[in-house]
Amino acid sequence: GGGGGGGGGSSFKQGLIKNKDSPRKETPPSSRPPLPPAHSSKTLSRHQKKKNLVGLSSSTDGANKSVNNNNNDKVKPKRPIRLSQLPQTPPQRPARPQSMMIPSSSSNKRAPPPLPVKPKKLIIKNKEIKEIIKIMKKFCFANIQLVAVTKVAIEKAQEILDISNKKGNEKHKNYEKIITFKEQVEMARENLDQINQDLYKEVKTLPLDSEDIKILTASVAILGTVITSTAFAISTAKTLTLLMDNDAFFTQMLKATNTSRTSVIDLSEIIKEYQVTEDETILQQLDGSSKSIINHHKALLQSKAEQLGKVISEGRISEIEAATRAAIGAVMKLINSFKGPIQQHIVTEAKVASCCISQFVATLNEASNNNQNLISYKNIREKIVACGTEIKDLFLIFTKSAKAEVSNPSESSADIVFEAFSPLRESFRSVVALLVCFSKLDTASCSSTIPIPSDEDFARAELVCEIPEPIVPPPPALQNQVSSNNVDEFNNIENIWDEPEDSPNNICFTEANELKGATLNKLVERLTSSKFHDMVYAKAFITTYRSFTTPAEFFKKLCQRYNVPEEYASEKLPIQLRVCNTLKNWVELSYADFSEDLKLELKTFVKKYLISHKSYKKFGKQILDILKKKSKDLERAKNELVNLKIEAKIPLSPAKLLFVFDEEELSRQLTLVDFRIYKAIRPVELLNQAWSKQKYRHRAKNVLTLVSRSTSLTMWIASVILWQRTVKARARALTKIINIAEHLKNINNFNSVMTIIAGINTASIFRLKLTKSLLSEETKQTFEELVELMNPLQSYSNYRQALRKANPPCVPFLGVFLTDVTFVEDGNPDIINDNLINFRKRRFVYNVIQNIEQYQQTSYSYKLVDNIAHFLTELPIINNEDELYQLSLKREPRKATMEDVP
Repeated sequence: GGGGGGGGGSSFKQGLIKNKDSPRKETPPSSRPPLPPAHSSKTLSRHQKKKNLVGLSSSTDGANKSVNNNNNDKVKPKRPIRLSQLPQTPPQRPARPQSMMIPSSSSNKRAPPPLPVKPKKLIIKNKEIKEIIKIMKKFCFANIQLVAVTKVAIEKAQEILDISNKKGNEKHKNYEKIITFKEQVEMARENLDQINQDLYKEVKTLPLDSEDIKILTASVAILGTVITSTAFAISTAKTLTLLMDNDAFFTQMLKATNTSRTSVIDLSEIIKEYQVTEDETILQQLDGSSKSIINHHKALLQSKAEQLGKVISEGRISEIEAATRAAIGAVMKLINSFKGPIQQHIVTEAKVASCCISQFVATLNEASNNNQNLISYKNIREKIVACGTEIKDLFLIFTKSAKAEVSNPSESSADIVFEAFSPLRESFRSVVALLVCFSKLDTASCSSTIPIPSDEDFARAELVCEIPEPIVPPPPALQNQVSSNNVDEFNNIENIWDEPEDSPNNICFTEANELKGATLNKLVERLTSSKFHDMVYAKAFITTYRSFTTPAEFFKKLCQRYNVPEEYASEKLPIQLRVCNTLKNWVELSYADFSEDLKLELKTFVKKYLISHKSYKKFGKQILDILKKKSKDLERAKNELVNLKIEAKIPLSPAKLLFVFDEEELSRQLTLVDFRIYKAIRPVELLNQAWSKQKYRHRAKNVLTLVSRSTSLTMWIASVILWQRTVKARARALTKIINIAEHLKNINNFNSVMTIIAGINTASIFRLKLTKSLLSEETKQTFEELVELMNPLQSYSNYRQALRKANPPCVPFLGVFLTDVTFVEDGNPDIINDNLINFRKRRFVYNVIQNIEQYQQTSYSYKLVDNIAHFLTELPIINNEDELYQLSLKREPRKATMEDVP
């Protein structure tokens, strides 16, 4: 064909375009020089888009003929020009010399055909020289890697032969072929190693500051031979790899083949683009070797098509979806922190959200960089990495909006921050849809083209990115003005001083003379009485009062009690002192009970009555100091969030977290996260079984958070085990989890011990007989002892005994306390004798709360490691038990043996 130029008409993946010459009349090859490969006018390379770049070519084999208007002498051969520089019309015959033109009449005279465009002097810049040298070096390095991998192939083959040659051993099924191809690989490796060294020495000495294309002549001269040697080495090593059937080595060979494939394609593209050579032999070797390497690489993929499966495995996509849910859940918790007064925990919420974003990006990077199924698909890998970068950038924009609202909060802050989250969530949705789409592609038949997600993929992504329901519902608007359970309707007397003397109608006692029930007025009167001093009663009242009245009503009764009528003047001082002391204890123990309006009323009362009175000034000052300190703590939290820098976290995917850190350190950080929540549990959260009743759930924030965390930890245990692809990896994960549980027991974190046992006993993990068979006897014994400790028989008698013996700090198993509270609540009425508050029931509840509070006093001394603790706060999980069970069946099918699973 005319003008193709030594294989320039071939088409390669990733950039080589077919030559589409204009139609021309055939002439003998000897009468014209070969032309460089043409580029389609529709598809331009990155270099053709540069305005000042003009191609260059070497000397030609033929001679260009041209005719001058003044003579018919032959001109010297010209350098060929690119087809893109020629007119886009069919080529014309060369113009004849004037002396040979046929004369015609002036009336019938035709204009001579146009002369061909004179070729411009081709120029190449230093920048392009450097790029050519860089790609040639890359090709040499790819060959060095290939030489190293073929050496491993030879060693693996020899191991197989040695085992087969031992007496009594059965010979490998491909014994004879392995011998043959091992020798061929040795020969190919030795040849490639030597010739590649020669090429690298030549390339390494090339001056990088030159603009003379001739400096590449010596390197190009041996390039064709090296490329042919590369293709032969890959061919023989590929065959030997398939004969040995070694999965571990297969991945190494696949990577080496892909690197060689990419480097040869890049080299072929740039040599043709810059017209470094017109040597037909080299160009044909480039074409042939590129096709050969591509075919060998494809053959490797197809040989393991069933084993490789999808581009992104089912386990990997579930891990990505879990990381997505964790990130969205963490961000939504941060957004919900803006609903109502900003609290100190908002800083932790921001840090946890940042860690979850880092975890999501790390999971994408794992799916891209450590996935042998994507070794050959650079475009898909780069797209996945770009998705992670986009998520990080959008999260930074979101955090700026959050910081702005912390600095200047308003009633609409939550809505503003949620609006800033919308682009980030939409990006999550697009990324998940794309990855779900990738997870449907077969590795062996996938192309480099980025597929477009279907409506079904977006529907799945929408489900994954669904905004989770808040663990704790928002409080009702009039929370502080509505009684917990409408007990106040039985207190018909408004002013506490109008309450009649003690009688069975307003107060009653047990046979042991313990307070059994009373009206609200009588309970407050007894709390501030000058004649009755019972600290246990006072603490029980302040701890449980939210179960029968509201903070606003309680404050009103204390104000009434402070204003002693004249007829009780003799009791005025002791009663008022008791009121002052009750107010101080109330603020200290239950600061969160005070709304902004109630705090304002309290400050007004203190300044009006206490600060101005010399006997009560001390109490007034103490109360104002407590309010001021709490306010400063909140302001400090706001400033910490505003100045918070979102730094790069340790890149950890959910499946990797378990194996990166030491078991003991993981148990410590899990305990610190658990204890932070446990310590924050307030008495009001346990009243009226608030955690289980919809109208009170807003009061049980920390109880619900710890319960939710326990559920998540259970699912996380199951998820992490099932994310491990091989049975050995699952056994390793299960062993480490059991060891973590043992460490948790040793540091008195009984809550997480129970949670881990529940995770291991889920149906999806309990059935993994092959995994459990690989556990050591010591590990099995450890797990059995933990199960016995947390045995629920006899109301957790073993655990209760261990808890009594434990020295704080401690994180008790919350479920037992909740069971105890439920037993008291369900077994005793709220009201007795028609209109009296059953305070004896509140004493029983207080006893359980007191047990909880005694373990809140002593904190752990371990150092909080942000990069671990925050990752462990919002756990990525497969949140559907059916999906967990299906993944379990995929990992270990029913009746499978060790030979049936990886």
